[in-house]
Amino acid sequence: FHEQPTHWQWLRWCYGRAWDGDESPSILFDAATVWLLEHKVLLPGVTVLERLVMQVRERATRRAWRCLSQQLDATQQTKLAALLVPKAAVWYTPLEQLRRSPTRHSAPALTQALQRLQQIRDLGVSHLTLTQIPPMRVKTLSRLAFILRAQAIAQMPVERRLAILLAFAKEMEVTAQDETLDILEGLVKALLAKSVREGKKERLRTLGDLDKAALLLSQFCSRLLPTDAPVLPTRESLFAQVSQAQLAAAITQVEALARPADDHYYPEVLARWRTVRQVLPLLLQTLDFQATKAGQPVLEAVHFLKSIEGQLKPKMVQAPQTIVPKGWSRWVNLPAGEVDRRAYTFCVLEQLMAGLRRRGLFVSPSLRW
Repeated sequence: FHEQPTHWQWLRWCYGRAWDGDESPSILFDAATVWLLEHKVLLPGVTVLERLVMQVRERATRRAWRCLSQQLDATQQTKLAALLVPKAAVWYTPLEQLRRSPTRHSAPALTQALQRLQQIRDLGVSHLTLTQIPPMRVKTLSRLAFILRAQAIAQMPVERRLAILLAFAKEMEVTAQDETLDILEGLVKALLAKSVREGKKERLRTLGDLDKAALLLSQFCSRLLPTDAPVLPTRESLFAQVSQAQLAAAITQVEALARPADDHYYPEVLARWRTVRQVLPLLLQTLDFQATKAGQPVLEAVHFLKSIEGQLKPKMVQAPQTIVPKGWSRWVNLPAGEVDRRAYTFCVLEQLMAGLRRRGLFVSPSLRW
């Protein structure tokens, strides 16, 4: 076993496996034994082999700690260390606060998720690349930050503590961004579903008035159709049964209550403007959307909304129109040639979520979006 170059080859192989996989000692011990048997090497004592495997594994682990901690400057180290310090007047630390995921699909929950994502980015490690460390090792280190108490992490050696916190920050940014978009998708679906329910409820409430007006118009129009009578009815005879005022009122009623086939309860959707305004500024500020060629029109519309944020009366005539479908068009483009900001914002938000689901738009870093 101790003869060269076999011993050196085994050490190299064992170190490479320990570095790439971060396997448990028992699994690495079994794999090392199989390698020795396959290469027809006389097995050492169990204690000797176990000690060597543990030394190799420990060396690979310390190398990972060192590689991660050396990427951090003094400012980044201070910010990461602050995650373990409890806030004043509360019992939990910022680390424990970041580990909590929002559980509701609401405007306050989305605001909380966006603030959480921004807090992670404020650590200043988003630009660091961990490509020199196997992804499995980074995930293992970040998992420790999720399951261990902050006090236990604070008592670890400096290199290990910084490595765990850096891995946590990198993995948490991906998780937080995915969860933020999950909440956004759920919020948009909830707004649309609630608008549809209210629209159907209102339609049922006004169905009697619509039927009454439609029957009146039907009665009047049926007298205008060709009949076997040699003389067509005169204007006076037509309005004898249905007065002009009744006819005008019926027309107004039908126009107010009847919906086009492509009208998906847009007025009820627009009534949710206040909810959207609660999260839109922070959403546009925090999330950096990117797009493929197919998603460029929607991305341009998102950038337009970002450019007019904070303006009371922006020039909406410059809004990109290629993403406005036929159903939204009559609500977005007003008769006076103006563009309705509320309708355009809802339209862009709907197209944004559709683009994210079709993978025409995406965010980075992310696993699901």
